[in-house]
Amino acid sequence: MKKLIVVMASLLLLWGCGDKATKTTSTENGVKLPSNLFVTQKHEGAISVLEARKLKPGDKVIVSGKVMGKDKVFNDNRAFMIIGDPSTLTSCDLRPDDECKKPWDVCCDSDEQIKNGTLSIQVVDDKGRPLKVGLKGQGGLNKLSKVTIEGIVSADSNDQVMTINAASISVK
Repeated sequence: MKKLIVVMASLLLLWGCGDKATKTTSTENGVKLPSNLFVTQKHEGAISVLEARKLKPGDKVIVSGKVMGKDKVFNDNRAFMIIGDPSTLTSCDLRPDDECKKPWDVCCDSDEQIKNGTLSIQVVDDKGRPLKVGLKGQGGLNKLSKVTIEGIVSADSNDQVMTINAASISVK
């Protein structure tokens, strides 16, 4: 479990991008998400999180998943979230009689399943740093949302932690 905590903490420290856009908001410092980040059209040819984890930094990808994976899946001050593979991970909302207070958590799955079944998603500026604005609530995005993301595997990615720099997000 300690190893999982270290991996997830590392994800949070990695802060280093369609057609029809939805409303975006800004922070006190005026940072805005790209107006074309959230799209309504379907991304064709999406692969699973498990398949995406086989890619290398710089690879283009379209990946589908579910916003889940740990007790905190969004960062309030950065354009960052965690998605999981619903074919290999089971969020607590889908476990009958589960008393977990965080339905988006996957705490009953093994550390290895969680590591292999999750990805970090971030929206970066032109210098590759996550934008200083949260993603939660943007474009209908919330915990347990099913999403498809088109982007590029971040240069910071490795076998332990994979991050996708999102160019567009479709929320189902």
